[in-house]
Amino acid sequence: MRVGHAAVELPVPVGTALGGYAARTGPSTGTTDPLQVCAVRIDGLTWVVADLPYVHEDVAAAVAARVPGPVWVSATHTHSGPETS
Repeated sequence: MRVGHAAVELPVPVGTALGGYAARTGPSTGTTDPLQVCAVRIDGLTWVVADLPYVHEDVAAAVAARVPGPVWVSATHTHSGPETS
């Protein structure tokens, strides 16, 4: 069995539209805790998990275009991440 993993920071620039709350009235004003994108690869299958409210098909397709082999993309469903719709 071959296994690997990685984690990188997901930068959220000031002014980025945020998702997660319908009543949110403004964009990002800074970062309290850094967000991450993590990945684990097991025998050719990669699972990518991002600190995002949700993952749509366009985000999943962009990740899949950059990762060889089968890839699953999912979100942590944070209410503090960038808008991805």
